[in-house]
Amino acid sequence: MQLGSFAERANAERYAARVSDEGFDVFIVRAATTTLQVYRVYAGPEDSREQAGGLAERLQGKGHAVMVVELDGQRG
Repeated sequence: MQLGSFAERANAERYAARVSDEGFDVFIVRAATTTLQVYRVYAGPEDSREQAGGLAERLQGKGHAVMVVELDGQRG
């Protein structure tokens, strides 16, 4: 579940800490775009799309925008 993408790692860490304080498991992955490096904040992972949907609903209920993504085992 991608929650956000940030140009500054400190901003990603601040947001991840806030979501973690709400009781969600979160992690940050560094990624490169064609123009810059970004830090993406994710929640999860979940074992199935159904479980991911439930997580998405809980996160949205707390006011977070979410995007369900598959990371191919990547976690950082």
